[in-house]
Amino acid sequence: MKNILIPFLLILLLNHHAVTQHEVGKYRLPEISDPLIPLITNRLVDTLDHNWYVLKNKIDHRNSLKIFLAEVHNDSIHCARAGEQDLIDLLAVAGHNWLLLVHGDSKIPVDAALRGIDIQNLHGVKVMVFSWPSKMETHNGLRNFKNSRQNVEEGIVQFRELLLMLQRFRASDLWPEGNRLSMLLHSLGNYYLEVAAGTGMLSGLEPGLFDNIIINAASVDQEGHAQWLERIDISKRIYVISNKDDFNLRGARLFTSAGKQLGSAADPPLAGNAIYVDFSKAVGLRLPIYVSHTYFVGTIPQKSDNIKRFYSLIFNGEEADLSDNGMFMPGGDGLSRVILF
Repeated sequence: MKNILIPFLLILLLNHHAVTQHEVGKYRLPEISDPLIPLITNRLVDTLDHNWYVLKNKIDHRNSLKIFLAEVHNDSIHCARAGEQDLIDLLAVAGHNWLLLVHGDSKIPVDAALRGIDIQNLHGVKVMVFSWPSKMETHNGLRNFKNSRQNVEEGIVQFRELLLMLQRFRASDLWPEGNRLSMLLHSLGNYYLEVAAGTGMLSGLEPGLFDNIIINAASVDQEGHAQWLERIDISKRIYVISNKDDFNLRGARLFTSAGKQLGSAADPPLAGNAIYVDFSKAVGLRLPIYVSHTYFVGTIPQKSDNIKRFYSLIFNGEEADLSDNGMFMPGGDGLSRVILF
């Protein structure tokens, strides 16, 4: 069982196996109105028997993406193996906007599913999660971070496979007219977009694939970001969201060879195809420290109508009104917008 993430034995089971509230760790289960989350993964999956699947912290280079359907019931999560048609059946329901969540570092699949549930129920958008290997069994911190970056680089072909699958469906007659599709990349998840843009993995994808791409608290270097960002033409709008007092991103700069992170500040030259929104005034440095890094769920949007409304709009594929003086003020560079609490 070496190199297998033991917590995954508690995560993805078929039929009637459940993960209890105690087992899911630091997350409490949210108030649920929409309990179903598709979980799409490029992880290596071991089958122990007909009821058990174990997801490793490794890329599966031989097989296509795997799909699971995770559903929250009271204080437990039930998961079932699914196929592409099962996902299409969900996406084909009229009247639903969808958000693809590419999570950050140190997430096991149950954490990623619960984060998707939080977004889904707070912002009124249907969420599917791309669960990629980002949590080592025996190491945290810098070693885990380096391993996760390597997994992004090795998993970029599967990331393209996911985008192509979504493109095939959105271009088909099955996609309901009026439904929107957006992508949220959080923290180190943004490295997928940087690598894909820099290696030509976005070629062949249509400009109308996404309504919005949200580059949130990006754990990628700020310097030179405009060069790869301007290669991205698969979305109507691109939002780059930063907070100069993001404690997590300060740590990435202090303890790794990384430079200033894009999620901390977006300094010129800026990408001409992006909308920059600065959360430093509205969020800044808060305790507990993770609040300064993840402010699209949790206490911040519960307390701030502006932040809640902004994220709900862009997650649902709509365009934020940057001229709204009650929500934004001009940034010091004359190009970005500062969101008000």
